[in-house]
Amino acid sequence: MNLAPVFKEIMLPPNIIEYLDGSSNFARGTTSSAKGKESPVRSTDICFRDQEDWVGKFCRHHVQVINEDFFKYHLNDGFDNGKYQYAHYHVNDHYGWHQDNIPDLPWDRKLSFSLLLNDDYQGGHLEFVEPLYEGDLRWNINRIKVTAGLLVVFPSMLGHRVTPVTKGIRKSIVGWCVGRQFT
Repeated sequence: MNLAPVFKEIMLPPNIIEYLDGSSNFARGTTSSAKGKESPVRSTDICFRDQEDWVGKFCRHHVQVINEDFFKYHLNDGFDNGKYQYAHYHVNDHYGWHQDNIPDLPWDRKLSFSLLLNDDYQGGHLEFVEPLYEGDLRWNINRIKVTAGLLVVFPSMLGHRVTPVTKGIRKSIVGWCVGRQFT
């Protein structure tokens, strides 16, 4: 099973940001702790959008191609809950270390994706972490170079984060492909 992220530079439709910005109703993205209290892990503005709009179909096509070429996971049609997420990270916004899989459901988030729409900001790096077992347990952190049009597809159980934005607004699309539980 391939557990490494796959990177693909894709040509963005010229009006994708204008379309999303002009038709999105943002809310503050939050996460909750195990006790149901709001957690400081995440700070960003998000909008959940229907997977059937042209942007959702555009993303799904590219994720399917990468899955067929690299992961070969059995996936349901569409995204988790029929939605993808459009996010704006403003200065100091971030998303701390997390995984996208959700335990105790009859399905698994198997593949996650992140599509960077712009690169005229600073900070806001997508980073992945993996354990290194060389005597002592250590962690290897891989930082992804910020490039507009970079699609990153990865197993949902991979630990990742977005570091704080220091200048500008980071705009990205993320989503999750689901399927029957791994056995």
